[in-house]
Amino acid sequence: MRRIKIKGNVLHRLFFNRSDERAYGRFAFFFDSLMQAFSNIFTQGAFYTAFLRLNDISMADMGLMTYMPIIANISCLFSPFVFRNIKKRKGILMAARMAYYFVSLCGVAFVPLLFENPRVRMYLMAFLLSFANVIWGIFVGGFSDWLLKFLPQDGTREEFYAYQGVIIGLFNAATQILAGFVAAAIETLPLGVQGSVLIWLRLGSFFFILIDVLVFLRAKEYPYPQSDIRLRIKDVFVLPMRHKQFRAAILLRALMQAAAALTLSSWTYYLMDVGISYSTLSFLGAIPPLLSLVLTPLAVRLFRRMGCTKNLFFYRAFECGVYFLYACICPANVAWLYPLAYVILQIVSVGINIADTNFVYLFMPEEDRLTYYSFYYMISSLASFLGSFLGAQYIILLAGRGFSLLGIPLTSVQMLMLIQAVLCTVATTLLGFKKKRLAAVERI
Repeated sequence: MRRIKIKGNVLHRLFFNRSDERAYGRFAFFFDSLMQAFSNIFTQGAFYTAFLRLNDISMADMGLMTYMPIIANISCLFSPFVFRNIKKRKGILMAARMAYYFVSLCGVAFVPLLFENPRVRMYLMAFLLSFANVIWGIFVGGFSDWLLKFLPQDGTREEFYAYQGVIIGLFNAATQILAGFVAAAIETLPLGVQGSVLIWLRLGSFFFILIDVLVFLRAKEYPYPQSDIRLRIKDVFVLPMRHKQFRAAILLRALMQAAAALTLSSWTYYLMDVGISYSTLSFLGAIPPLLSLVLTPLAVRLFRRMGCTKNLFFYRAFECGVYFLYACICPANVAWLYPLAYVILQIVSVGINIADTNFVYLFMPEEDRLTYYSFYYMISSLASFLGSFLGAQYIILLAGRGFSLLGIPLTSVQMLMLIQAVLCTVATTLLGFKKKRLAAVERI
């Protein structure tokens, strides 16, 4: 049997080359994505919604618990000032990472054990998640600045993100299947026991973050670019807004993000209400990484041929159509229409993820990157907050109310998804008008 050479392999070059300290840095961030993915499977999405439902958190209450942590992310405004004169950031970043996950995972898990009143639980969980996101907002920019030092500088940045996505996807698929079996087993238990198991899953997820920190501590830090300009709080707004292409790209992305956030707090809850179990949602979660494995090479070729901006427009247009399909989901068709629409959305998302990840950096100047990233993160947080807040208020005001469109009965959540589809179409149309100008100046 012919022995396979690994040394020239792209994965070896990007992640596993022991003689290249930058490859280890990329591996550390790649491993971080693995640990976060594993931790998130049992603490977010369907498991998180099930955890809240078992603790008597209603769909309307879910809104507060969604938009409050999001708005807390605007603490990123202070990130450039915190890191501006700090040459060694690794220790601070690791402490911040542990604090964020301890509060958001363990702190939230302890709440049902200490308090029985659902309203007290809701407000305390919302506070803890918001506090954790304040920490994350301040320090997340430091991670992006650190990662940039390890990214390939030979024009293959999208290759790094693509292959990282494939490996994480395989890992995610395996763990999602495992999560499906775990969820199916939990659903057979009495409700009180189900709640206890979900609490222990949150507590256990923190263990993987500790492993993550140990791997990160071995990654090298390189000198960060220093600016002689004295930074003022208004510069976090002024410098990015003066950059025409960066401003246009980020504001367009923010509009899409706000539209997509409308159903953040209600969609999974709605799916469970119309008959989808969280074990089914967990099993379906194994599909995206498998599709990513198959379709990523093609998506990368299209990315290189068309460029980032044109790719993003192309895929977003298909995404809008899926949202219209989502709006048609009801108890009578959820068993077949949701899986069908979900699979189509995940096929489209393979290309979106590659383009969207690169889109952040394409129009970002080399100097004062942390300032530009903080502005981007702040705008993203505000956009998600605005969309989530408006969606939550819509549910509070119109929950349980029926609608009719062309004689077709719709629930309030279906109407909200229809509004989301329309707004996403508007945002994608605006991107279409701007794509030629942005594509002409993007840096790939």
